[in-house]
Amino acid sequence: VYFQAGKNREGYFTTEKILDHATAAMDLLSKHYPDDDHVLVFDNATTHTARAADAISAQHMSKFPTKPGNPFFGVEVNVLGADGCPLYSENGKLKKTKRPMGDGTFKDGTAQSLYFPAGHPCAGVF
Repeated sequence: VYFQAGKNREGYFTTEKILDHATAAMDLLSKHYPDDDHVLVFDNATTHTARAADAISAQHMSKFPTKPGNPFFGVEVNVLGADGCPLYSENGKLKKTKRPMGDGTFKDGTAQSLYFPAGHPCAGVF
């Protein structure tokens, strides 16, 4: 698989694309070289910090509950096109959007919303 990295090329690799690429490579190696040992090496620092796009981030979290009427607190994610590749603005920077963080999880697996629920005086506030 050949790709060219960079914003003006088709080769921007997301974590999902890297996993797809590695899976395809492993399938080919298993099929054509079943008796050999193989080592795949990836040097991409952005994959080392892979996590869900809506995962909680202590680095960007507010210290206290946000006040109603203040800007929405969420996680900033890249805007993706229909092909799954990031979109860029006219100035060449990645387009971003904010979305709510995903629920947290208690030890027993129960979900915990990070925002006040509907019907609460502070509904939707982090």
